[in-house]
Amino acid sequence: MLVIALLEGEHKVRPYTSFVITSSTGIKKNLDNRKLLKPIFFWIVGMCCFFIFPLWLTQQFLNSEKGNAFLLQSINSFISGQIRCNQITISLLTGHVAIHHFSLRMPDQQDSVLTFNQLELDVQWRKLLYGDISIQNCRLNTPSISLTISDKGELNLLQAIMPKEYPSTHRQHTQTHEPRDQKSSFPFNLTINQLMIEQGKVSVDMASNELQSQINKIDMVSGLNLKKQQGNLKLSTHMGKMVWSDDFNITIEQCVLKASLDFQKIRLLFCQVISDQFQVDITGEILLSSSPTLSLHANAITEISAIFDMFLIDVPIDGTAYVQADFNGNWLNPDIKAHAIALDGYLFDYPVHEMTL
Repeated sequence: MLVIALLEGEHKVRPYTSFVITSSTGIKKNLDNRKLLKPIFFWIVGMCCFFIFPLWLTQQFLNSEKGNAFLLQSINSFISGQIRCNQITISLLTGHVAIHHFSLRMPDQQDSVLTFNQLELDVQWRKLLYGDISIQNCRLNTPSISLTISDKGELNLLQAIMPKEYPSTHRQHTQTHEPRDQKSSFPFNLTINQLMIEQGKVSVDMASNELQSQINKIDMVSGLNLKKQQGNLKLSTHMGKMVWSDDFNITIEQCVLKASLDFQKIRLLFCQVISDQFQVDITGEILLSSSPTLSLHANAITEISAIFDMFLIDVPIDGTAYVQADFNGNWLNPDIKAHAIALDGYLFDYPVHEMTL
């Protein structure tokens, strides 16, 4: 409050009294605020020491050599295979995980089932409380997968990651042709927002029919929800090879694939395979079950002589063939309906303008 005095008919302000009172009141308020902030400051420091410091110590241990060995020993004691890697780096604050020079193999085998140079991913720790493994971004660099399918149809990769104490009822169930329950048999849900694979390599060896295939330079982007059995896939490959009992040989120059998964049903939105012998475009659906079924439509363009070259057969025939085919039924023995037209070719040195099959 300002005090006003009248001096010689003019109004003047006395500047001291009221301002001194206001200033002293502000000091008292500042002192009270400091007294209030002091316990809050110590409470925050205490919480940091109680929570953040133990987390920091845990992170330092996990990223150490002994911590990496502890993680590997814990995982190897749970699964049937054996994992090795040079370094594991984990950030408990951000959820970033990096794994370097990884290999997975069966204990009784020398060759690795899965190897890669580097894997980086971001995990949401909060969702682990609900039994969900949620990965936002996952980047896999130069992976190499060597798949082997035995005479009984057993896949070595699944055997390697299968828990040691896997329920015997489920083992018997996978060997029968009874339909599975619609509910997911996994005890947890795995969600991958984005998986990127760079410069991958896959080889498949089927002992039952002596089929061997190898695909190099794989680049892939995909997403997955394991519990809902939903996902999407974009894949491109370069330079592959398929050999079957020394009587069938295909060299693949490029493959482009776009597909989606919706509860055991794979939809091929677009699939194109280009080789030095042919070009094939495939669309349709694949129903996954104990006995998968197909519903596919294919368009192909090829040189007739290249077809016989694939089966290593020498026949004096030439020309361009346009083929349309439908595959329906069991994937091991589907019903096939095909229509082929050959144009401007030669058969035993005789010119053929058009031939329909």
